[in-house]
Amino acid sequence: MIGDNIETDIEGTQNAGGKGALVYTGKTKKVRQNNNSVIPNYEADNLIGVISILKDILF
Repeated sequence: MIGDNIETDIEGTQNAGGKGALVYTGKTKKVRQNNNSVIPNYEADNLIGVISILKDILF
């Protein structure tokens, strides 16, 4: 799952057994609170970063 909301997109995906890529272009900003127990599997600053992550995973 690729999403910008750590609580719903990433945590929900991980709870379902998947992996989540957090993109810092929407709701969740780069500076996250330390009390957040959700750690994304992947992180990207923008969609170009997501493409780079996908290339690493797929190729």
